[in-house]
Amino acid sequence: MSQFYMPFFNDFEKELNTLMMSSDNIINVAKSIISFIERKFEDLNNWLRNHIFKCTEEEIYFFKCLKPKLISKLIYYKAILNIESEAPVSKKQTKKHYEKALHKIYQYSKKNKEFYSYYRSGLTYKDIDYFIRSEHKPKLDDDCFALHYDTRLCTEKYFEVGKILANDLLIKYYENKIEVLEQKYTTIQPELKSNLNWTGSKFDLIELIYALHNQKVINDGNADLKEVAQQLCKILNVEYNDNMYRYYHDIKRRKTNKTKFLQSMTDNLNQKLEQE
Repeated sequence: MSQFYMPFFNDFEKELNTLMMSSDNIINVAKSIISFIERKFEDLNNWLRNHIFKCTEEEIYFFKCLKPKLISKLIYYKAILNIESEAPVSKKQTKKHYEKALHKIYQYSKKNKEFYSYYRSGLTYKDIDYFIRSEHKPKLDDDCFALHYDTRLCTEKYFEVGKILANDLLIKYYENKIEVLEQKYTTIQPELKSNLNWTGSKFDLIELIYALHNQKVINDGNADLKEVAQQLCKILNVEYNDNMYRYYHDIKRRKTNKTKFLQSMTDNLNQKLEQE
């Protein structure tokens, strides 16, 4: 694997998580992330213009698994910025606003059902055609993408994989928004408060939150870090605030045993299992 792009994508995920936690205003967050991703794309493409992959498998992996993640986040946050900036004031109209966006995604998946089926099924027999760079410029449905298509930087289906990944995230976002709006139309029931109270330190909780998110065991890794933190704090009766990353930054600066809480959990459980 390249010494450039693996650290590049690892750093990208870390910086993205930081920006996701930077504000409660989704429009401001989307603007910041869009600018950030566009800068990262420029860096990646400057490298990619002159890069030759060691083998076919490596190039396929890059354009099928890695670069689509980058474009998917850009597509996702541009869609969020557009839909939230244009959201109507009326709750009823807002619900239709999100439903229309969901229908648009459904129409896209229906139109591209052949490739959706190929990608979702984990098939590989067309990967060389789809994910290897070629001087031939394919016919592209997305006018914006076609305008910026560069045979040194793109393959026929890399963008479409990005669209699939982005649409998966957008479906969850829109459905959640619709669910919240529908709940406001029904009789408001008193919220059941959890009897679980976090009695560890805030640093311990931050370790746990970041570990769960990084392990990608919630929503197959597609849950926002902020959403994971908010829901866990809610369950454990901890007041959530946007200073979470500051605690995380302090944890990163520990000179020894950066994840001492998680290590303690592991040690205690192993000891219990051995005793039993």
